[in-house]
Amino acid sequence: MEDTVIFKDSEGTRLSGALTEVTKKNLVIMIHGYGGTKQDEIFNRLIEELVPQGISTFRFDMFGHGESDGDFNHMTVRQLVDGLFSALDMLTQMGFENIGCVGFSLGGLVSLVGASQNDTLSYLSLLSPASDITSLKSINDGKDNIAYDIVKNLHIPVLIVHGTEDKLVSIEQSKKLDSLLSNSILEVVEGADHLYYDEELFERAIHLMVDFILKHKQ
Repeated sequence: MEDTVIFKDSEGTRLSGALTEVTKKNLVIMIHGYGGTKQDEIFNRLIEELVPQGISTFRFDMFGHGESDGDFNHMTVRQLVDGLFSALDMLTQMGFENIGCVGFSLGGLVSLVGASQNDTLSYLSLLSPASDITSLKSINDGKDNIAYDIVKNLHIPVLIVHGTEDKLVSIEQSKKLDSLLSNSILEVVEGADHLYYDEELFERAIHLMVDFILKHKQ
């Protein structure tokens, strides 16, 4: 059973989340991409796989997205990361342990920045992460939040899954990210685009992520 959870970031912005609790011992936070929501199909599939394996999940709409408040046209990476920090504070106060994070596209950058500044997360599972969003003019602090500049502070296990035919976020970003991380695995999905429209390739990406998460279950 998935329960709606309403919480606020440090500036009082109302954020909408959904919690599926099966245990306090293992939990995965799921962060969507630019323009996405917590209802993205990737998260539905991951929940189908993880919950029967005894892993709780929490997904939420970032600032300015979905059912959360905030102006989409004036969001910053700082605000998005602040939402993650607020979620982590809430979930740890609720007693959850061994918290990992799944980040898709922009959510991958939010995960990386968040994990570099907060030691609550145990591991990251990133799908087509956007490490450098300086070309995205709608987020004006992108130049101050480039993943390559902060990963020297990140030593937790990181999985990166990226498709070779991604036209929105080049796989070259993930190759560079992998080369800079101290504890990472890069899984290349041949032929996959950014949104994994091919069902077989989508399922391959899902199972790579699930296997990694299960490896770090306590």
